[in-house]
This record gives sequence, C-alpha cells and structure tokens, in this order.
Amino acid sequence: SLIGIIILFFISGRIEIDEVTIDKLDEMEIGKTVKIRGYVKDVTNLEKVAFLKIAQEKTEVVSVVLFKEENISLESGDYIEVIGEIEDYKGEKEIIGNLVKRI
Repeated sequence: SLIGIIILFFISGRIEIDEVTIDKLDEMEIGKTVKIRGYVKDVTNLEKVAFLKIAQEKTEVVSVVLFKEENISLESGDYIEVIGEIEDYKGEKEIIGNLVKRI
C-alpha cells in the first residue's frame, strides 16, 4: 500500500488543470475542473458561503461560489486565481471554487 501511495503522489504531480478565459466557459463541460485568473468585481460574504464576481480584460464576468468556514478577505480590484468546477445555475455557467488565492 505504501507503493500505491507513492505512485499516486507522482501521478497527481503530473495532473494539470487547464487555465481558461471566462469567454471559453460556455464551451466547456459541466463538472470540468478549471483555473481562471481575473479581478474581483464584487464580493458577497454570507455565513457559510461567499459569492464572487470575477472579471477579465474584456467585459466577461463569471460567478464563483465558495463554501467556507470564515469570511474571506478579498476586495474589489484584487487579482486572484480560482480553481474549481464548472457548474450550471439557471442556464449560466459558474464556478464552484475549491481554491482561491490572491496573486
């Protein structure tokens, strides 16, 4: 079983997450894990969830949903990277964020 863990470690290091632009999200399948970078346009912090609006160079904006234990310290204008899964909510693509970091 130790060998299996070592193999999984090396395999996971080779898995790459595709970085995409917001305008390409409509072409991608639901459930795919992606990475996007953009500027925080709006942040709404609720008790156990935060909603972000992320914008890129043009006018494209995507909603990001974060399930959290505590408030996040992001502000409008912060440049961030989000890794998460594409989901559909009321006919619009959004990202359920697994990892968000300021860059």
